Amino acid sequence: MKEIEIDTLNAKAWQLRYKDMPKAYELGRQALDLSQKINYFKGIAYAKLNYALCSFLLSKEENILEMLLDSLKYFEKNPGEKGYAGCLYYLGNVYEHHGDYDNGMKYCMKGLRVAEQLGLKEEQGDALSVIGLIYSRLSDFEQAIENYKKSFAIREDIHDMKAAASSLNLIARSYALMCDYPSAIEYYQKSLILRKEMNDSGGLPWTYIGLASLYEKMDDHEKAIGNYHASLDANSHTNDKRCDLYCNLGLGKIYTQQKETNAIDYLTKALDIANTLGAKPLIYELHLALAGYYEMTGDLKKSLEYFKQFHKLKEEVLNIETHNKIKRQQIRFAVEKSEKEAEIYQLRNVELKAAFDEIAEKNYNITASIRYALRIQKTILPPDESIARLLPEHFIFYKPRNIVSGDFYWVEEHEGLVFFAAVDCTGHGVPGAFMSIIGNNFLNQALHENHIHRPSEILNYLSKEINSHLRKKDCEDIVQDGMDLTLCRIDREKMIMEFAGVHNPLYFTRNNELIVHKPDSYPVGEPFDEEFTGYTNNEIPLQKGDLIYIFSDGFPDQFGGTDRKKFMSRRFREILLDIRNLSMPDQKIKLGEVFDNWKGSVHQVDDVLVMGVRI
Repeated sequence: MKEIEIDTLNAKAWQLRYKDMPKAYELGRQALDLSQKINYFKGIAYAKLNYALCSFLLSKEENILEMLLDSLKYFEKNPGEKGYAGCLYYLGNVYEHHGDYDNGMKYCMKGLRVAEQLGLKEEQGDALSVIGLIYSRLSDFEQAIENYKKSFAIREDIHDMKAAASSLNLIARSYALMCDYPSAIEYYQKSLILRKEMNDSGGLPWTYIGLASLYEKMDDHEKAIGNYHASLDANSHTNDKRCDLYCNLGLGKIYTQQKETNAIDYLTKALDIANTLGAKPLIYELHLALAGYYEMTGDLKKSLEYFKQFHKLKEEVLNIETHNKIKRQQIRFAVEKSEKEAEIYQLRNVELKAAFDEIAEKNYNITASIRYALRIQKTILPPDESIARLLPEHFIFYKPRNIVSGDFYWVEEHEGLVFFAAVDCTGHGVPGAFMSIIGNNFLNQALHENHIHRPSEILNYLSKEINSHLRKKDCEDIVQDGMDLTLCRIDREKMIMEFAGVHNPLYFTRNNELIVHKPDSYPVGEPFDEEFTGYTNNEIPLQKGDLIYIFSDGFPDQFGGTDRKKFMSRRFREILLDIRNLSMPDQKIKLGEVFDNWKGSVHQVDDVLVMGVRI
C-alpha cells in the first residue's frame, strides 16, 4: 500500500534529519509528492514537517513557516501523533530565527508540554534547547543555562550524543556571554572532543565558531581568527549557510578592529547571507558592524546610515512589547501547569487519606507553584550584565521576605539616558509580585513605547495607568493597591541627574555629607485632584564620586536589636555614611551583615531593596 511506503519514507527522513540532512530532505520531498497524489493527509503532515525542517537546517529558501503551520492543522486534530510535539517546537525554532521571540516561546512551551504528555524524551530535549536559546536572545543567561542543562541530561540519557554535543556548545556560549570564560572554554572543549570522536562533520564547524567568538571576546584575535577559519574549512563539506554567516561576521568584526580593509569583504558577504535567510537578529548586528567599519575608514556618512538602520531593526526585534508578551506567556504556562497538577492531585486522592497527608501535599504543591512564579518574576529584573554596562559602579541589596517579592528594581537605557528605580509595591509575597509585574510593564511602556523621559512625567503616566486598570468602577472589588518608588535619570554627558519619588526619599552623598531629598506623598494610582496636578521633577548637578542611594522601607522598618525595635531611618543613614568609602560590592556585603546582625532571630517583616550608585 502507498500509505505504508509513505510512512516509511517519513520515518526514515526523521531519523536522518541530523545525520544526513540532504538525504532526509530528498526523502521528505518524495513523501510529500506521493502523499499529495493520493490525498493521504497524515503523510502530507509528516512530509511537510520533515521537508520544512530539512529546508530550515540546510538554509534553503522554502515556504518553511507555511508548511509547518499546515502540518500543525493536522496534528491539532490528532494530538496523539508523535509529530505534534516536533511540529510545535520547530515552529518555535523558526520564529526564534526570525526574531519573533513571543511566538517562539509560545510554540516551544506548548511543544514541551505535548512531549511530556506523550513521553517523548528526544522531543523534550529539543524543545528545552530552543527555549534556552530564546532566553539567551533576551540576555537571561541563567535561565538559558538551566534549560540547556536539562536538555543535555535528557539527550545523554537517551544516548543522542550529537544532540548532547550541541547542548554542550550552547551551555558554553551562555557562560561566555556571562563572561565566565573558564566555564565556557571547559564546555566548548567537551563539545569539541565529543564531536571529533563521532566525526560529526555537521557539528564541528559550530564548536569552532563558539571557540572563535569566545576568544574574540577575550581579545585573543589570533586564536579567534584561527578557529573561524577552522570552522569555514570544516563547513566546506556541508555548506551550512548559517555557519558561513557567523564566520564571516566574526572575521569582519575582528579585521575591523585591526583596521584591515579586507573586513568589508567578510561583512558584505555575511549581510548577503543574512538577508537571504531573513535572520533579523543577525541583520541588525551586521548593520552595527558595518557602521563600525565605515567609522574606522573615515566614511562617517555611511557609518551613520548603517547605525540608524541598526537601531531601527533592533527595535523591531527587541521591542519591549515582545518582552512583555513573553512574560505573559510564561505566566499562562505556569497557570496551566498548576491546573494540571491540581487535576493529578484530585485523581490521586480518590481514596480518603489522613488529613495530615492531605495538608502536607497541598502545601508542597502551593510552594512548588510559588517557586515557579519566582522564576517568572525574575524575568522582569534586568540582567546583571546589562546593569553593569549602564551603571559600572553600583550594588543592589535585594532580600525578599517570602519566595517572591513586592519590591523590584528597574534599570533601562533610552536615547543615551540611563534610568533606574527602586519600587516597593503594596504587600509582599504573591500579591506584591503580581503588582511588581504590572508596575514594571507600565514603566517600560512609558519609556520605550511613549518615549517619556522626565521622571515626574513617567510617574504621572504610571499613576494614571494603574488608576485606569486597577480602579475600574464596574469591578465588584476595586483594587486599592499601589506602589512607592524613587525613579532617577542620569545624563552622563551633561552630568545631571533628575529624579521623582513617591513616599520613598533619595539619599545623596558627596564628600562627608548625606543629603535627604524628600519625595511626594500623593499615592500612585489615585486620580489627581485640583490641588495635585503631577509629581515633582527634581534636578541635581553631578560630580565624579557622588553616591546615590534609593531603597524601599524594608531595611529601616526591620525589627531587631536587643530591644527588638525598628532599625529606623536615622540609623540607616548613619550606616550609609559609614560605608561610603568602601567599594560598591563591599558596601553591599556590609549592609547584609548589618541587616542580619540586627534582625537576629526576629522574622523579616518586609521585602528589602537598597540600590547604590556611584558616579
